[in-house]
Amino acid sequence: MKEQEEEIDELYENMDTLEQYTRKNSLEIEGIPENVCNDKDAVLKVAEALNVNVKREDIDICHRIKRKKTKPIIARFIRHKVKRALYKQRVQLRNVSFSQLFPSASAAARASSNRISINENLTSHRRNLVRIANGGRKTDYLKECGL
Repeated sequence: MKEQEEEIDELYENMDTLEQYTRKNSLEIEGIPENVCNDKDAVLKVAEALNVNVKREDIDICHRIKRKKTKPIIARFIRHKVKRALYKQRVQLRNVSFSQLFPSASAAARASSNRISINENLTSHRRNLVRIANGGRKTDYLKECGL
């Protein structure tokens, strides 16, 4: 039984590693309401505000994903180099407000917008581990993992 449990754990770990690898060229952009503009234009505006040269053809696919509270934009880039350049400049978003990026946005969109942030596109397992490392709620997840 113990050997099987160890093998299952190893298989889950391998599956998570493979899934994360498929997300290598992807970023999540949070804090942009849905009705402001289309997702690809939003990514391009954020990149422009960060002085990162991203062209429309550098984005492979771009769409929203549903989460409990937010709907972040997932952007998958053609080249890892472009993704890395944008991710590296993410700290500059502290100096950029939503109204600077989207001056024509409605007052409701400006009110509902939070701070814009760029994050790695992590698997749910890795996202939970990051949350635990940052001091988030860990008891439920640890129980789920059997720890």
